[in-house]
Amino acid sequence: MKKYIILFFIFLVAGWGIYIFISNNKNDSTSVGLVGRETDTTYVIDGREITLENGLSEIEIVPGSASTLVTRYFGNSKTYDFNKDGKDDIVFLVTQNSGGSGSFFYVVTAITTENGHSGSRGFFLGDRIAPQTTEISADGMVTVNYADRVPGESFAVSPSMGKSLRLLFNTQTMEFKEMN
Repeated sequence: MKKYIILFFIFLVAGWGIYIFISNNKNDSTSVGLVGRETDTTYVIDGREITLENGLSEIEIVPGSASTLVTRYFGNSKTYDFNKDGKDDIVFLVTQNSGGSGSFFYVVTAITTENGHSGSRGFFLGDRIAPQTTEISADGMVTVNYADRVPGESFAVSPSMGKSLRLLFNTQTMEFKEMN
């Protein structure tokens, strides 16, 4: 009898694990998995215009210098009709590296227009964070979940403190506003 109880619990745990795996990997209709035309446009990040092509931008930091500023599509894409024109717009994360040890994360939006896409201003999330998920509520509230360091911890320490940042996108100014 003990053997059957143990087998029952093994199958129960295995079934639960399969259920969780399938639930987390189901096709979410608001997820965007492709880098390309949808994200290829010009964004403003830290006051500098950055144009992504195939999800990548490399520009010289100083003309004639070997140092480059690399901006790259990271992911966590979601779609939502921010400007209520009946066309899906895309919100996603990008990273930016300038050759140092930092990887700076930003959230941006590509608004779908008649002539392609129009990029937003980037909203700074953090340096060397660990992004988890991006969610959009029915009213357009963007929530970015990520792990960061405890205040005062060295960048050598892996991010371990969960954070959620709630943002609203303004289609007039093309920028995000942090909500409490």
